[in-house]
Amino acid sequence: LKPLRSVKGLKANIERTLYLAVLESEKKETGTLTVSGANMRLEIEKPVKSLLVLKGREVWLEVHPDPEIGGSLQVSRGRLSKSKDSQVFVGLLG
Repeated sequence: LKPLRSVKGLKANIERTLYLAVLESEKKETGTLTVSGANMRLEIEKPVKSLLVLKGREVWLEVHPDPEIGGSLQVSRGRLSKSKDSQVFVGLLG
């Protein structure tokens, strides 16, 4: 997360297209990315709401159920190790 510490503030609307090979279809996600120092918030609004918060090394993840499938809200939290920082950040945006 060292590169993030030099960022004073950033807020961007994002759109990501995922190709689902099994279903042979694409899924577009839209949301907001906010970065401030070593803190990051990635909030996906559509099609399925999710929230990822990185506060220093603390991680919070909420994934809401897909309305078409149903289910319950899933929440995870944890702490990043130093060796995984850059891999996690790149993976989230990739």
